[in-house]
Amino acid sequence: AKAGSLFRQAAEVDPDYAIAAAGIASVHYFDLMNQWADSPARAIEELKEAARRSVALDSTEPVGQLVLGCACVFDGKPDEAEAALERAIQLNPSFATAHSFLGLWLARWARPEEAIEKIEKAIRLSPKDPTIHFFYYGLAVAHFSAERYEEAVAWSRKSLQVRGDYYLALATLAASLAHLGRIDKAKVVGEELLQLNPEFTLAGLGRFLSGADPEFRNRYLDALRKAGLPE
Repeated sequence: AKAGSLFRQAAEVDPDYAIAAAGIASVHYFDLMNQWADSPARAIEELKEAARRSVALDSTEPVGQLVLGCACVFDGKPDEAEAALERAIQLNPSFATAHSFLGLWLARWARPEEAIEKIEKAIRLSPKDPTIHFFYYGLAVAHFSAERYEEAVAWSRKSLQVRGDYYLALATLAASLAHLGRIDKAKVVGEELLQLNPEFTLAGLGRFLSGADPEFRNRYLDALRKAGLPE
Protein backbone atom coordinates (compact mmCIF):
# COMPACT_ATOMS: atom_id res chain seq x y z
CA ALA A 1 0.00 0.00 0.00
CA LYS A 2 2.85 2.37 0.85
CA ALA A 3 4.63 1.59 -2.42
CA GLY A 4 1.43 2.24 -4.38
CA SER A 5 0.98 5.58 -2.64
CA LEU A 6 4.52 6.65 -3.47
CA PHE A 7 4.27 5.56 -7.11
CA ARG A 8 1.03 7.53 -7.47
CA GLN A 9 2.69 10.58 -5.94
CA ALA A 10 5.52 10.24 -8.46
CA ALA A 11 3.00 10.02 -11.30
CA GLU A 12 1.26 13.17 -10.06
CA VAL A 13 4.56 15.07 -9.97
CA ASP A 14 5.48 13.85 -13.48
CA PRO A 15 2.54 12.35 -15.42
CA ASP A 16 4.95 11.40 -18.24
CA TYR A 17 7.18 9.26 -16.01
CA ALA A 18 6.84 5.74 -17.43
CA ILE A 19 8.49 3.99 -14.48
CA ALA A 20 5.92 5.46 -12.07
CA ALA A 21 3.12 3.94 -14.13
CA ALA A 22 5.02 0.64 -14.26
CA GLY A 23 5.38 0.78 -10.49
CA ILE A 24 1.63 1.23 -10.06
CA ALA A 25 1.08 -1.80 -12.31
CA SER A 26 3.55 -3.87 -10.30
CA VAL A 27 1.73 -3.07 -7.05
CA HIS A 28 -1.51 -4.42 -8.54
CA TYR A 29 0.36 -7.53 -9.73
CA PHE A 30 1.65 -8.27 -6.22
CA ASP A 31 -1.80 -7.59 -4.77
CA LEU A 32 -3.14 -10.29 -7.08
CA MET A 33 -0.25 -12.67 -6.46
CA ASN A 34 -0.63 -12.46 -2.68
CA GLN A 35 -4.45 -12.37 -2.72
CA TRP A 36 -4.46 -8.95 -1.06
CA ALA A 37 -6.78 -7.23 -3.55
CA ASP A 38 -10.25 -6.38 -2.21
CA SER A 39 -11.54 -6.69 -5.77
CA PRO A 40 -9.35 -8.93 -7.97
CA ALA A 41 -11.32 -7.96 -11.08
CA ARG A 42 -10.67 -4.26 -10.46
CA ALA A 43 -7.00 -4.93 -9.66
CA ILE A 44 -6.59 -6.74 -12.98
CA GLU A 45 -8.14 -3.84 -14.88
CA GLU A 46 -5.96 -1.30 -13.05
CA LEU A 47 -2.87 -3.44 -13.68
CA LYS A 48 -3.63 -3.53 -17.41
CA GLU A 49 -4.38 0.20 -17.54
CA ALA A 50 -1.18 1.21 -15.73
CA ALA A 51 1.00 -1.18 -17.76
CA ARG A 52 -0.36 0.10 -21.05
CA ARG A 53 0.08 3.69 -19.91
CA SER A 54 3.72 2.98 -19.02
CA VAL A 55 4.47 1.55 -22.48
CA ALA A 56 2.58 4.37 -24.19
CA LEU A 57 4.73 6.89 -22.33
CA ASP A 58 8.01 5.13 -23.18
CA SER A 59 8.06 1.95 -25.23
CA THR A 60 11.83 1.61 -24.67
CA GLU A 61 11.53 1.22 -20.88
CA PRO A 62 12.14 -2.47 -20.03
CA VAL A 63 10.17 -2.37 -16.76
CA GLY A 64 7.13 -1.14 -18.67
CA GLN A 65 7.42 -4.05 -21.08
CA LEU A 66 7.73 -6.44 -18.12
CA VAL A 67 4.51 -5.27 -16.49
CA LEU A 68 2.80 -5.23 -19.90
CA GLY A 69 3.70 -8.90 -20.20
CA CYS A 70 2.09 -9.57 -16.82
CA ALA A 71 -1.01 -7.64 -17.91
CA CYS A 72 -1.30 -9.64 -21.13
CA VAL A 73 -1.21 -12.86 -19.11
CA PHE A 74 -4.24 -11.74 -17.14
CA ASP A 75 -5.84 -10.60 -20.39
CA GLY A 76 -5.62 -14.15 -21.75
CA LYS A 77 -3.07 -13.23 -24.41
CA PRO A 78 -0.03 -15.48 -23.85
CA ASP A 79 1.55 -14.70 -27.23
CA GLU A 80 1.45 -10.97 -26.54
CA ALA A 81 2.72 -11.58 -23.01
CA GLU A 82 5.70 -13.54 -24.31
CA ALA A 83 6.43 -10.86 -26.91
CA ALA A 84 6.40 -8.10 -24.28
CA LEU A 85 8.73 -10.03 -21.98
CA GLU A 86 11.07 -10.80 -24.88
CA ARG A 87 11.00 -7.09 -25.74
CA ALA A 88 12.03 -6.25 -22.16
CA ILE A 89 15.00 -8.59 -22.54
CA GLN A 90 15.92 -7.13 -25.94
CA LEU A 91 15.92 -3.65 -24.43
CA ASN A 92 18.06 -4.79 -21.50
CA PRO A 93 19.70 -8.21 -22.01
CA SER A 94 20.96 -8.11 -18.40
CA PHE A 95 17.44 -7.66 -16.95
CA ALA A 96 17.46 -10.77 -14.78
CA THR A 97 13.92 -10.23 -13.50
CA ALA A 98 12.53 -10.23 -17.04
CA HIS A 99 14.34 -13.50 -17.79
CA SER A 100 12.89 -15.04 -14.62
CA PHE A 101 9.34 -13.82 -15.27
CA LEU A 102 9.45 -15.15 -18.82
CA GLY A 103 10.78 -18.45 -17.49
CA LEU A 104 8.02 -18.70 -14.91
CA TRP A 105 5.30 -18.12 -17.49
CA LEU A 106 6.88 -20.55 -19.93
CA ALA A 107 6.74 -23.13 -17.15
CA ARG A 108 3.06 -22.41 -16.61
CA TRP A 109 2.49 -22.62 -20.37
CA ALA A 110 3.81 -26.20 -20.34
CA ARG A 111 7.21 -25.31 -21.84
CA PRO A 112 9.41 -26.34 -18.91
CA GLU A 113 12.73 -26.84 -20.68
CA GLU A 114 12.63 -23.36 -22.20
CA ALA A 115 11.61 -22.07 -18.79
CA ILE A 116 14.61 -23.61 -17.08
CA GLU A 117 16.95 -22.10 -19.66
CA LYS A 118 15.54 -18.60 -19.04
CA ILE A 119 15.61 -18.86 -15.26
CA GLU A 120 19.11 -20.32 -15.15
CA LYS A 121 20.24 -17.33 -17.20
CA ALA A 122 18.56 -15.01 -14.69
CA ILE A 123 20.54 -16.69 -11.91
CA ARG A 124 23.81 -16.36 -13.86
CA LEU A 125 23.10 -12.68 -14.49
CA SER A 126 22.24 -11.92 -10.86
CA PRO A 127 23.42 -14.69 -8.52
CA LYS A 128 22.97 -12.46 -5.45
CA ASP A 129 19.67 -10.98 -6.56
CA PRO A 130 17.46 -9.80 -3.66
CA THR A 131 14.64 -11.81 -5.25
CA ILE A 132 16.70 -14.96 -5.85
CA HIS A 133 14.01 -16.91 -3.99
CA PHE A 134 11.67 -16.03 -6.87
CA PHE A 135 14.16 -17.48 -9.38
CA TYR A 136 14.41 -20.72 -7.40
CA TYR A 137 10.62 -20.86 -7.15
CA GLY A 138 10.44 -20.51 -10.94
CA LEU A 139 12.69 -23.55 -11.30
CA ALA A 140 10.43 -25.46 -8.92
CA VAL A 141 7.41 -24.59 -11.07
CA ALA A 142 9.28 -25.61 -14.24
CA HIS A 143 10.11 -29.04 -12.81
CA PHE A 144 6.52 -29.39 -11.56
CA SER A 145 5.36 -28.58 -15.09
CA ALA A 146 7.62 -31.37 -16.38
CA GLU A 147 6.25 -33.75 -13.70
CA ARG A 148 9.67 -33.99 -12.08
CA TYR A 149 8.28 -33.66 -8.58
CA GLU A 150 11.40 -34.56 -6.62
CA GLU A 151 13.26 -31.73 -8.35
CA ALA A 152 10.29 -29.43 -7.72
CA VAL A 153 10.48 -30.28 -4.02
CA ALA A 154 14.22 -29.55 -3.94
CA TRP A 155 13.91 -26.14 -5.63
CA SER A 156 10.89 -25.17 -3.52
CA ARG A 157 12.91 -25.89 -0.41
CA LYS A 158 15.86 -23.92 -1.76
CA SER A 159 13.55 -20.95 -2.33
CA LEU A 160 12.24 -21.27 1.22
CA GLN A 161 15.78 -21.41 2.61
CA VAL A 162 16.21 -17.87 1.27
CA ARG A 163 12.76 -16.62 2.22
CA GLY A 164 10.82 -18.86 4.53
CA ASP A 165 7.58 -16.89 4.23
CA TYR A 166 7.30 -17.14 0.44
CA TYR A 167 3.88 -18.72 0.22
CA LEU A 168 4.04 -19.57 -3.50
CA ALA A 169 7.10 -21.73 -2.84
CA LEU A 170 5.17 -23.37 -0.01
CA ALA A 171 2.26 -23.99 -2.38
CA THR A 172 4.55 -25.59 -4.95
CA LEU A 173 6.20 -27.69 -2.27
CA ALA A 174 2.81 -28.89 -1.01
CA ALA A 175 1.58 -29.67 -4.53
CA SER A 176 4.76 -31.57 -5.40
CA LEU A 177 4.66 -33.60 -2.20
CA ALA A 178 1.01 -34.47 -2.89
CA HIS A 179 1.91 -35.77 -6.35
CA LEU A 180 4.63 -37.89 -4.78
CA GLY A 181 2.02 -39.45 -2.50
CA ARG A 182 3.41 -37.79 0.63
CA ILE A 183 0.02 -36.44 1.61
CA ASP A 184 0.72 -36.07 5.34
CA LYS A 185 3.80 -33.96 4.63
CA ALA A 186 1.89 -31.97 2.01
CA LYS A 187 -0.80 -31.18 4.59
CA VAL A 188 1.81 -29.98 7.09
CA VAL A 189 3.17 -27.60 4.46
CA GLY A 190 -0.37 -26.52 3.61
CA GLU A 191 -1.02 -25.65 7.27
CA GLU A 192 2.18 -23.58 7.33
CA LEU A 193 1.02 -21.76 4.21
CA LEU A 194 -2.32 -20.90 5.84
CA GLN A 195 -0.58 -19.60 8.95
CA LEU A 196 1.39 -17.21 6.75
CA ASN A 197 -1.52 -16.32 4.48
CA PRO A 198 -4.86 -16.99 6.26
CA GLU A 199 -6.81 -15.51 3.33
CA PHE A 200 -5.42 -18.07 0.88
CA THR A 201 -7.98 -19.93 -1.22
CA LEU A 202 -7.72 -22.16 -4.27
CA ALA A 203 -10.17 -19.85 -6.02
CA GLY A 204 -7.82 -16.91 -5.48
CA LEU A 205 -4.81 -18.86 -6.69
CA GLY A 206 -6.86 -20.06 -9.64
CA ARG A 207 -7.52 -16.45 -10.66
CA PHE A 208 -3.80 -15.74 -10.43
CA LEU A 209 -3.13 -18.78 -12.65
CA SER A 210 -5.91 -17.93 -15.09
CA GLY A 211 -3.43 -17.47 -17.93
CA ALA A 212 -1.70 -20.81 -17.37
CA ASP A 213 -2.02 -23.94 -19.48
CA PRO A 214 -5.27 -25.63 -18.29
CA GLU A 215 -3.62 -29.02 -17.70
CA PHE A 216 -0.88 -27.43 -15.60
CA ARG A 217 -3.38 -25.29 -13.68
CA ASN A 218 -5.71 -28.19 -12.90
CA ARG A 219 -2.87 -30.52 -11.91
CA TYR A 220 -1.46 -27.87 -9.57
CA LEU A 221 -4.79 -26.97 -7.94
CA ASP A 222 -5.90 -30.62 -7.60
CA ALA A 223 -2.68 -31.41 -5.76
CA LEU A 224 -3.30 -28.53 -3.36
CA ARG A 225 -6.77 -29.89 -2.68
CA LYS A 226 -5.15 -33.15 -1.64
CA ALA A 227 -2.92 -31.10 0.64
CA GLY A 228 -6.03 -29.78 2.37
CA LEU A 229 -6.01 -26.19 1.10
CA PRO A 230 -9.43 -24.49 1.20
CA GLU A 231 -11.56 -23.78 -1.84
